[in-house]
Amino acid sequence: MLKDNLAFIREAFAQFEHTGALFPTSKWAARELTRPLRFRSKPMKILELGPGSGSITVRILEEMVDGDELLICEINPRLMRVLKTRLRKLAEYRKREAQIRFFCGPAQELPEDRKFDLVVCAIPFLNFELKTVKEIFGKIELLTHRDSTLTYYEHIGIRPISLICSPPKRRNRMKELNMFFKTYSKFHAIRRRPVWLNVFPISVYQVSMA
Repeated sequence: MLKDNLAFIREAFAQFEHTGALFPTSKWAARELTRPLRFRSKPMKILELGPGSGSITVRILEEMVDGDELLICEINPRLMRVLKTRLRKLAEYRKREAQIRFFCGPAQELPEDRKFDLVVCAIPFLNFELKTVKEIFGKIELLTHRDSTLTYYEHIGIRPISLICSPPKRRNRMKELNMFFKTYSKFHAIRRRPVWLNVFPISVYQVSMA
C-alpha cells in the first residue's frame, strides 16, 4: 500500500495536471464517490475515470456484485501498471476479474459500444482548459442513459480562491470553468456532499444524467 501511494505521489509531482492531487483519495472520499453502489436494486455497468493508484477502485471492488461490469480508464500508463499490480494482490479483484476491463488512454477516446449505469470520476477538471472539460463531459453524456448517475469531486475552495487570487490567465480559465459548471447544474439534478477527512477536503457531486 505504501509503495502504491509513493508511486501516486511521484506521478502527482510529475504530472499534476492529470492527477490533480498530491495524495491518493481517502477511504471516506472513496466511500462517498461510490455511494450509488450501495443504493441499487440490480447489477450495474460501472465506468471509473482516473483511478490513479486505485483508492476508489478498491472500494468499487468491495461493492461489486454478480452481474456487475467495471471498465477502468486511466490516461497515465505508469499509474495503470501500478494499479494492475495492486489489484492482482486483492482477493476482491481475483473474485471479480472476469467482470473487469481496462482502458489506457484519455476518457475522450473511450469506445461508445455500451452505456454505463454509473460513472465514478476522479478527473481533476479544474486543472484543464474548458475545451477539454467539455469534451470529457460530452463523452460521459454519450456513454450514459437517462437513469445513469455520475459522481465526481472538486477540492473545496479552489474555485472561489482562484477567481480572486490567481494570475490573470488562470483566473480567466477558472471563470470559464465556473460558468460551465453553473450552466451544467441547471440541466441536471446534482447533490453535493462535503468530505472533510481527505487531504485536502473535497465536495463530492452526485449527478442524475436524466
